[in-house]
Amino acid sequence: AAWRFVLVRPAEFRGLAGAAEQAAFDRLPAVPAEVTDQLLEELYERMLPAAGDADFELFSESMFRFNWLAGNCFAGRQGGAYNGPLLERLVHRIRDWGIRGVGQSSWGPTLFVLLPCQEAAELFRGRVSELVEGVTLAAEIGEPDNEGARLSVASPV
Repeated sequence: AAWRFVLVRPAEFRGLAGAAEQAAFDRLPAVPAEVTDQLLEELYERMLPAAGDADFELFSESMFRFNWLAGNCFAGRQGGAYNGPLLERLVHRIRDWGIRGVGQSSWGPTLFVLLPCQEAAELFRGRVSELVEGVTLAAEIGEPDNEGARLSVASPV
């Protein structure tokens, strides 16, 4: 419950949405089975157990690895695990600060940064402008939703 996500977004960038996003998905190759296996292993062997044990450090590193593996599936469209050199530079800079849990949300340009508590999130948000010179970054703090989700399937009409 104490963990916080800081969402960081370069103010002048927009992500894919709508028809452009669908077209990008349509042009991507299928995810290789070995990558799917790596993602599932990361999820079941490290990420979920770390979440269950409230092991912040292990969860943070696992979340980073999962996001990097998943992001590389989109490399044909975005040039790598992250949507362009600016986002890649931001991820590396955040990790250089000793923060392990960082990744890209969907196609970007929003990055998520996991911090252990509200105070750490506020300190990080206060330093966001130091990440990259000349780039305006918006930063918002959010709490994780620990309630889970419910899915339902409607009968076809």
